[in-house]
Parts: sequence; structure tokens; C-alpha cells
Amino acid sequence: MKKIWFMPFIVLLLVSSACSDGAEETTESTEDNQTANEVEESSKTDGSENAEKENNESAETASKAENETSQSENNNGSSESAEDKDNQTTESEEHTKVSNSALLFDINSPEVQSQLLGTSAGNDQGTFEQDVITEGMTQTEVEELYGPYEFTFYSGGASPAFHGNLGVVYSERAPYGPGDDGSDSSINPHENYVEYVWYFAHITEEELINALGEPDQYDDGSRSMNGLPHYVYEGEGEDGRYFITGASTYNSPEGERIGLIKREIFDENPQTQSSSNNDERYFDKYYTEGFPVKLTEEDDYFTYDTLRNFIFKTYLDSLADYYNDENNDVLSILEGNAMDKIQANKASGKFKDHQNYPGTTVSVQQISEREYQITVNRTYSHATSNGQETSQVTYTVLDTNGMLKITDYQ
Repeated sequence: MKKIWFMPFIVLLLVSSACSDGAEETTESTEDNQTANEVEESSKTDGSENAEKENNESAETASKAENETSQSENNNGSSESAEDKDNQTTESEEHTKVSNSALLFDINSPEVQSQLLGTSAGNDQGTFEQDVITEGMTQTEVEELYGPYEFTFYSGGASPAFHGNLGVVYSERAPYGPGDDGSDSSINPHENYVEYVWYFAHITEEELINALGEPDQYDDGSRSMNGLPHYVYEGEGEDGRYFITGASTYNSPEGERIGLIKREIFDENPQTQSSSNNDERYFDKYYTEGFPVKLTEEDDYFTYDTLRNFIFKTYLDSLADYYNDENNDVLSILEGNAMDKIQANKASGKFKDHQNYPGTTVSVQQISEREYQITVNRTYSHATSNGQETSQVTYTVLDTNGMLKITDYQ
């Protein structure tokens, strides 16, 4: 009986054990499956994230590479563009240097000196012959080739445009420009033609003398047209003709420098010719056609004021010194009849204790290309005068290449 009871117990125990083992197995299997699934999901997730990360990194790398390539190309392009620009600038600078060098003419060279002294080369009017800037070119053409003029100033009836060693006088008597330097802003540069080209030295007095020698005449500025030193070279050429070369001075930023140098050639010495000579060969287009020409202070202040100062300041002051036995400077600005009359006055002894007083200008006329007549009321006193006296006197003044001389008076 005990055995029968015990057997169901054993069976029950075995069944329970089996169920327990199955449940554990099931639980373990489920756990294992969950773990596997988690691992798999994790693996999938990690793989996806890694793949996505790798893809992003690849995209970033590709983008970066593309950007670097693009930047490199742009840099290369910029580099090439800058290089091209540098090349163009260099070529432009070289062209400018070449162009500017063509405008330089050494005063020490025989070719230049032959056009400034003597009668064997160049032309009678003294314009400087060269094949760089020539008569008939427009200001536009000149500046397209050689750039804008370096500077300009009023000189002898015109404002030359200076390029290197050339002073260019245009048909409008001035270059087109801003109007504050001797130029004229109302001029059409396409219709402003080259008429004259003068030699422009831009050297010191010492350099001038070293190149051309001591001048035959020198003026410290008291008789020159602009009040600055003036040098004159003159003489007879091998062909019997006569030349007069005038070298003017101007104020540059570096100080006084020799400016325009002009030579004229004559069949004979013009200073021995009659003062009434009116050879049309010396006619300057600056002046109204036909002589005499009445000059007014408003129309031609430069010439008008120059002549007025020459008479009242230079001549009359020197004349008083001469009559008072102080010096003979006045004789250097006298010629012909004027010289004879003044020397006779001095010899008479009647004009001692000479003194000048302020006077007035009555009129100024140009009677030929090189001659002027200026009429003044001059007030003076001397040893035999009745106190202060006023007389109206007309002086004939000759311009010898920038140096003024009195040839007659009445």
C-alpha cells in the first residue's frame, strides 16, 4: 500500500521537474532570443549609424575635396588673372618707359647742339626737329602715345605742354586741361594741333654753360620777359648767315632751371638792320595779322605788364644811376639812336642829380614781331629842371630772344 502511494508521488515529482526544466529552457530561450534580438538590433543600429556616419563623412570629405578643388581652381584662376594683370602692368610700364625715353634729348649730344647753335642744321625758326611729336598732330594723338603733359605755364605768348625735353605749342596756344595751370578746359583736344615744338632743357645754369659755353649776353632778370635770368648765344655761321639763340629760365620745384631754348637764323645780323624792319617771316600767329597791334592790359596783361615794368623799374632806375655817375648798366639795354642820345645827355652835364617819380602808361603797341612801342608819362627832376617835370615819351623796345633793349625814343 505504501508503494502505491509513493509511486504517484514520484511521477508527480518527475513531471514537475520536467515542467520546471521546460519553463527554464523556455525562459532561457526567450532571454537568449531577446538578447540575440537586442544584439542583432544593436548590430543593425550600430551598422546603420556607422554606415550613415561613414556616408556623411564620405559626403563631407567629397564636399571638402570639391571645395578645395574649386578653391584651388579659383586660386589658380586668380593667380593667373593677377599674373596676367602684372604682365599687362609690366608691359604698360615698359611701353611708358620706351615712350618716355623717346622724348629725351641730351643737350650734350652733337645732334641737339647743332640745332641750338650755328646755322648748319635745323630750321630758321628755331623749332626743334625730331620725329616724335611733329607739326599737325592733335593733342589727343600726342597723349595717346606719350601720356598727358607733365606741366604747362605761360611763356612768350603761349602755354607750351611739356613732354620730356619738348615744349609743345598747340594751335589754341594752350593744351586742354583743368585750367588752373595755364591750360584751358574749354579746348577740344581732338582739334588742338601741334604748331611748334621747342627744345626744353630743364637743367641748371652750370649744366647749360658746360654744354654750350659761356653766353655772349647775360641778363640777371632785370631785362628779361619774365624777370628771371636769360642767356643769349649769337654769331655768324659757316654759310654767312647769323643766329641768335635765347635760353630762358623758369622756376621749377627744384629751383631755377633753364627752360626753353630757341634759335633763330637771319640772313644778316638783325641788330644792325633798321628798327622799322617788318619781315613777315617772323610773324607769329599769336598776334593779330597786320601791324601795328594795340595791346591792352585786359587782352595781353603779360606783355603789357612786362614792358611797363621794363621802362619804369629797369630802364629809368638805371638811367638815373648813369646820369649820377653810379654805374653804366643802362648802356647794356640801349642800342642805336637811344644809345647816342643818352650818351650825349650825360656828356652835357645837365642831367646830374637825376631822380625819378611815379609815372603812368599811356599806350602799348606791337609794331613788328620783335618790336614794341610804349608811350608813358614820366615824371623826373635833375640839376637843370624846374623842380619836378612831366614829359610824354614813346620808347621803341626790341625783344632780342627774351632780352629787351631800347633802340629809340622821342
